[in-house]
Amino acid sequence: MMKKTIGFSLLVVLCEYAIYVWSGGISSEPGICFQLAARYSARVSFLLFAGILCWTGIKGLKHIYTEEQRRQWFVTMIFLLTLNHLIHFYFLAMHFDVKGMELREFKNLTGAVAYIVLTLSPFFLWNKKELTRSRYQIIISGFVLVAALFIGTYVKRFTQEMEVPISKYLLIANLAVLTSLVVINIFKIRSEKNLN
Repeated sequence: MMKKTIGFSLLVVLCEYAIYVWSGGISSEPGICFQLAARYSARVSFLLFAGILCWTGIKGLKHIYTEEQRRQWFVTMIFLLTLNHLIHFYFLAMHFDVKGMELREFKNLTGAVAYIVLTLSPFFLWNKKELTRSRYQIIISGFVLVAALFIGTYVKRFTQEMEVPISKYLLIANLAVLTSLVVINIFKIRSEKNLN
């Protein structure tokens, strides 16, 4: 499984590199280039997160943890999301730096906490083969935090002026997909009551 994780990690890095090169092709102005790279990198993170939520919403964490190979794929998916989102954070930090904006502000605290939780989660889950009640709650709490970060970002984009405009239809579609997946997961969580 380690070889597959490394292979998929390289694929994520190549995808992010392609996004950066493509963003640079659209605009040679560094602020816009990094803004676009961060935006499209976040969309890859959204797809990875939506895939994870879809899987857990349909099958449930208990089902995923009943077989070692499924558990390893789950942890690998979390790792890939983390890797992608750390690259996204680099693009975001560079955009803030080029534009002279302050990233370390109180209003960014939720995002900072989400990044820390996301960064630590693969290491927390890597060798934990059993789904205990506390582990289950920690995973779900992490999902809630990341979902809240995405939803908050999309809602904020409706009112925020951007150098490079973003489609309101895309924001609505992303919010609809994410909200639907959260609801599906809520129902699945309610059906998974009997944990160790």
